Amino acid sequence: MRSTGPRPLKRPRRNNPQEDADETGSSSSSMFDLDISAAAMDDIFNLQEEEEEEVERESFMPCMPRSRELEVDVLGQPGERSKCFGCNYMGQENYTSVGQGDLTKLRNMIRRSYGRCDLVTLCKGMERFYENNIRQKYNARLLPGDEPLPEWPAALIMDHYRFHTQDPELQQIVLLAEIQELRGALFNSCLRKSSKTGKVTGDKDQIACYERLCKLQTHIQKQDATKQAFFSGGEMVDPQSMKQGVIAYSTKNLHDYWNAGGR
Repeated sequence: MRSTGPRPLKRPRRNNPQEDADETGSSSSSMFDLDISAAAMDDIFNLQEEEEEEVERESFMPCMPRSRELEVDVLGQPGERSKCFGCNYMGQENYTSVGQGDLTKLRNMIRRSYGRCDLVTLCKGMERFYENNIRQKYNARLLPGDEPLPEWPAALIMDHYRFHTQDPELQQIVLLAEIQELRGALFNSCLRKSSKTGKVTGDKDQIACYERLCKLQTHIQKQDATKQAFFSGGEMVDPQSMKQGVIAYSTKNLHDYWNAGGR
């Protein structure tokens, strides 16, 4: 009869096949026949882990907004601030032969168009007006000892109004324009589509960034520029022009200046 008593426990399998070979007198024909040391195995596993990390590791590099790349392509680099007409020459009394009417027109081009007009187009128009109606006129009748006016390229004009001035109204417009551009870039990447199922889902990180930008824009728009330092009383920006809504219906002076040759 078959025994009903407890079965004998099987011997646990050892991790070292050499010990089994010593006891049985023979070596198995399995993969343990390979003579690989523990240190060598560790090296192999470590190498595999490093290769996996190399594949999974992701790096990020700074990326310039597309609009800034186009500005550099079209206008070039801005140049030195020390040669900026807006910083170092505009309004100086020793340049009495520069017509104040022409300077006023030049200032009004930016006051009534900044934030409403494409900045590349605006600065190219200002460069042309400055060259034809101010610089050439002044330098043509220099007196002994007079210093000629420098060129004021469009790239330097753009840099002047973005980074050289401290007027809070102007800086508000600069910040809002930059935030709007970032909003557009983030908005286009808030959704993602699965390459396998085609399902569209939201990207939480992108949506969170977009939300913060919207809140920042609202916060800036609530600020009263008239109570901030260096407020110029509307000398830099025409508040009426900025209140015209989606479509400007008056003070379209930029193209008027071009068509009339600054007259």
